[in-house]
Amino acid sequence: MATGTAPQLTPEQFCTECGKPHPIAELVRFGDSAICADCKPTFVQRMREGTAEPVGVVAYGGFWRRWVALMVDSAVLFYMLLPLFYLVAIAVIFMTITKIGFDPTTDAPSPFVVLAAIPILLLFLIAPIAYFTYFIKKSGSTPGKMMLGLKVITGLGQPISTARAIGRFFAAQLSQMIFYIGDIMAGFDSEKRALHDRICETRVIRIDPPVLGRRMAAFFVDTLLIQIVTYSLLFLWIRVHHLAGFLTPSVSTTSAPSAIFMQSFLQFLPVTLISMGLQIVYSVYFTSQKGATLGKMWLGLKVVTADGGPISVARAFGRYLATLLAQLLFGIGLTMAAFDDQCRALEDRLCNTRVVRA
Repeated sequence: MATGTAPQLTPEQFCTECGKPHPIAELVRFGDSAICADCKPTFVQRMREGTAEPVGVVAYGGFWRRWVALMVDSAVLFYMLLPLFYLVAIAVIFMTITKIGFDPTTDAPSPFVVLAAIPILLLFLIAPIAYFTYFIKKSGSTPGKMMLGLKVITGLGQPISTARAIGRFFAAQLSQMIFYIGDIMAGFDSEKRALHDRICETRVIRIDPPVLGRRMAAFFVDTLLIQIVTYSLLFLWIRVHHLAGFLTPSVSTTSAPSAIFMQSFLQFLPVTLISMGLQIVYSVYFTSQKGATLGKMWLGLKVVTADGGPISVARAFGRYLATLLAQLLFGIGLTMAAFDDQCRALEDRLCNTRVVRA
């Protein structure tokens, strides 16, 4: 009877420079630093010039940076689960109106409805566990941590295993259950360790944000810029028309709600169309002429075709429409980039584009 030996897993460690995992045997030691082959020439040159950081110095992720990353992850999780929220709400409203699934004698939900709700509740509970475990195991960073340039490693600088990632998730819940004291501990520790880092022997270090993290940050910057312009236009529109008396209601307060709604809609339609037009011009112009919006420029990114060429005006416009579709899907279109090796969101797949470092 033939016996086979199980394949041996090669131990890995993160490169001190780029933060990517590599087999330990392929890393070059410089004191306490471990440098991969790709980073070695640059690191050696920086050491010769005296611009490299002191060997062995690790920058840990502080409390506020980690807190913002947690808020970003919470928002991503919310939008990923939002479609399910809507489906549940629609089902509840439909069942309430039609009385389907309710006992006609007691007006209480039938046992079948209660049993059907259990898988949905389990999904809401399992989704956060799967989210944090998947990303921490895959790359050491959730989308929020990628955006803030953070990575979770073991105390020895090695990648996180699945078991440790799951344990760290539940330990993090403990940190939050005690009034977030476990999280606050990171602000008073020399290695910025929260309670769950102490329990699971992990560290959160600062790294150069990867493309996905930079892309998420660029999205927030562009959204903020667009919102500032939009609300400024809205304020000016209301101010000017109020002074001119154009916003005085021409319908009676006793009129039908539809008439009042239509008047308000027509009054604000021009500024809405102007705002939408500016968004299109902003996205299409900067993407086609500069290769990146202001947010992407700031984060060191650019948009190219699949073969690395520049974006045409037509492709930039199509990409803008595809981006709107991605946002209408509750942000799932952008989240797709987290599961793609080339960091492609829905608009990149539809328009055959890539977002790369400039």
